[in-house]
Formats: sequence, C-alpha cells, structure tokens
Amino acid sequence: ASGDWSSDVCSSDLEQALEKFKAYNATAAASPQSHYFAAQVLMRMKVADSLIVAELDKALEIAEKPYKGGDVAAVLELRAYYNEKLGNVRAAVLDYNDYEQIVGSNRLSAQFYALRALLAEKARIYQVAIDDFNSAIARATNSEEREDYRINRALLCLRVRLWDDAIATAQQALAENPQAADAYKIIGVAYGEQQDRARALEYLTKAQQLGDENATTLLQKYSALPANRKASATGRTTAPAKRGSAAARKR
Repeated sequence: ASGDWSSDVCSSDLEQALEKFKAYNATAAASPQSHYFAAQVLMRMKVADSLIVAELDKALEIAEKPYKGGDVAAVLELRAYYNEKLGNVRAAVLDYNDYEQIVGSNRLSAQFYALRALLAEKARIYQVAIDDFNSAIARATNSEEREDYRINRALLCLRVRLWDDAIATAQQALAENPQAADAYKIIGVAYGEQQDRARALEYLTKAQQLGDENATTLLQKYSALPANRKASATGRTTAPAKRGSAAARKR
C-alpha cells in the first residue's frame, strides 16, 4: 500500500491503529513504509512534532543505504518538513539533499530549490543557498517567479557582502521588469555600502519614485556619504566558502 493510510481511519480508531503499527514495527517485518504510516497516524493524533520526527528517524534507521526508492523519499520529505517546523533548518536542508538524490534534480521544481535556498540561508550555508536560487531561477515558469527568486538571491548577496553579484542579479530582474522597485533598492544599497554615493542615490531615488516605502530612509542614510568618496575595498566580491553539506522573501 502507499499514500496517506491514516486518512481512511476514523479518529476513534487512531490509538488502536497506532498500537498495531507499534507491534508490527517491533518485528523483523518493519519497514520504512510501516514507520511512515505510523508517523501519519501520529500526525492525525496531533502529537508533538518531535514525536513524529522520532518515528521518521526510525524509518530511516532501517532504510537501505544509500537511500533509494519512493517510500524513503516520502519519509525524507516529511522529516524535512517537520525539522523545519522544529527550527532544525540544517537538518531539513540535509534531508532535502537526500531527497534530491533519490528523486533526481531533473524532476524537481523551482519551488523545491527556492525552499531549500531559504532554509540553507537560515542555516548559514550561504553558497548552497546561492546555488539553489540559481536552480530556482533556471526552473521558474514565468517572469514573476524569476523576479522573486532573483530578488531573494540579490538580498542574500547583500547579506554576505557580495556587492557585485547583488548588483548583477538585481540588474537581471530589471531587464525583465524595469518597474521592479526592490531591484533598484538593492542596487542602491550595494553601491552605498561601497561608498559610491552618486550611484546609491540614483538607484534609491528610482526605488522611491516607484513607491518603495524604505527608500526614503536609505536615501537619508547614504546622502551622508562624502560626495566623491571612492568605493571601499573592504567589501567582499568573491563567493562565500561553502559550509556544511551541500544541502520568498519579502524583506
């Protein structure tokens, strides 16, 4: 059997179903799928998320290594979801990495890579996040999605002080949508952080004209820069080192 087994069980039968799964999973016949079904019963019982993760851990403990098969992929995807809920974002990224290995990158959507990018960013695995935003952009099915992913990527580049990369990514967004206020703002901030007052004010003024609510505050900040100060050499222009295993904003 496959799918959400517990969806066919009445709430009054859930405890009995769980006891049957516990008994079955205590035998040599236990499988990742049987533990997955037990986890689904726990979900229906609305138990603590940590107990659901513990059941999914058991499924993966007995799974064949390296992981393979749709049953194991389903376990990994569900555990990633609950790890994220619990704030274990690095563990969620690792689960999605294993899920990708089973399913294959050619079968995964832009949304998958955007989600993992955001989790990797939270986990401070910045190069993985940048790479995943690249994958999301490449798989986007429309210009609105591409713009959103590019803006998120550019914001991440600002966070890790990759000024040139932030500017280039935001310029790509503007090439498709010249009215993208966020893109102008990002470029303005990147120039401002490099002490390029004229360009910072030029792009932030455009963002303000397009209705960006934060542009006025940023204009005040960067207006205080010396008029002819050269760009600082302290900003990073190379990619951050990868940390950890290779694993939509709106700010």
